[in-house]
Amino acid sequence: SNGYRNFAGVLDGDGHTVYNPYANYNVNMAMFYMVTGEIKNMTIAGAYFNNTGTSGGNSSAAVLTHKLTGGIVRDVHFTDTYVACGSNGSIVGAVASYSESNAVIEGCTVSGVMKYSAATSARMQIGGFVGNANTTVIRNCVNNASVTGFGLETSAGGIVGSAAGTTV
Repeated sequence: SNGYRNFAGVLDGDGHTVYNPYANYNVNMAMFYMVTGEIKNMTIAGAYFNNTGTSGGNSSAAVLTHKLTGGIVRDVHFTDTYVACGSNGSIVGAVASYSESNAVIEGCTVSGVMKYSAATSARMQIGGFVGNANTTVIRNCVNNASVTGFGLETSAGGIVGSAAGTTV
């Protein structure tokens, strides 16, 4: 085991709001490491996730989960969101850094800022919802966040930064 925990249950926020989740350090960060279950019906307001990593190496930042693996995120709304990374190979998104294995993101909204924040960059994947989406379905989602990325081999998009086998 790698020591990371997987959320495999159902989290129904029942319309409630989580206020001001905050992380500002140099590791892969999100509220959950991996989600294979379902998270639905909630708002996350004022999130601030800033991965301060500045040396080479595949870091990530997301509000909800580092990896959405076959899980479902439905009707989750991100307001006044700030997510940023500062090293090469960074992956940034509000819902997830990575999604895969027929993950579903549906009926979600995001507002705020998604960005890469270092002086030099390479291989960045920055999306409003997911940085790197593989075999994922994203439907009925609206992004009102600014998404900023620059550098060699950088992918930036309002919905996803990079996608393969994904339906939007």
